[in-house]
Amino acid sequence: MAQRAGFTLEEIKHLTGPTARRAETSDRVHELADRKLPEIERLITRAQAVHEWLALAATCDCRTVDVCSLFTDPALAPPPGGLGALASDASG
Repeated sequence: MAQRAGFTLEEIKHLTGPTARRAETSDRVHELADRKLPEIERLITRAQAVHEWLALAATCDCRTVDVCSLFTDPALAPPPGGLGALASDASG
């Protein structure tokens, strides 16, 4: 469950290892959650931006990318790294 929530194996080890005590473990979960929430919020924001760009691209009728504002207008650019960065952020 902790891995699904985005905790690394190292973080999980500290939650479940032989030195974990119930009261301290609860504090550790809170600390990790407080640290992970902003990371997840950034990931969601980035995923929403990629989604919006892809939705625009799906309806684009430009014949070539050199005339398409999705590729020429920096204001419409997807976030750096695109889909590949989202996948690596999620695994990481």
